[in-house]
Amino acid sequence: MNSIQELLIAPLSAVEMVGGFVIAGTTPETVLLRAVGPALAVSPFFLGASSLAAPQLTLYDGNSLPIATNVGWGNASAPGNSPVQAEIQQATATLMDSVGAFFLNSGSADCAMIATLPPGNYTAEVSGVGNTTGIALVEIYELR
Repeated sequence: MNSIQELLIAPLSAVEMVGGFVIAGTTPETVLLRAVGPALAVSPFFLGASSLAAPQLTLYDGNSLPIATNVGWGNASAPGNSPVQAEIQQATATLMDSVGAFFLNSGSADCAMIATLPPGNYTAEVSGVGNTTGIALVEIYELR
């Protein structure tokens, strides 16, 4: 992974998009994952009602088992049933700023989580809560 990766992924269906990433080597890495929807409605993006108002971010292991799900970056992530030994933490505005990620309003429905993961293949899936649709951005940043 580069020190910062930002991906815009085309939708797989009307209600989800997936960004994949690999942690290589022999030691765990820490990443910031974000699913941005509501922040796209306002400046500097101005997508308005086209943005995904209620995103949900789910991190999956290489066997498609959920590791954690986040709804609203100010909320704790719910654990999944993956056997991967991952440490999931709540994202903070300070940490997001430290990697150059653009600002998310406090209390917004945009999603984010910090994950320390062993080497392997992973996916970050963005879907709309209640099967809502809209334009969203999935971002994956390596933390150093």
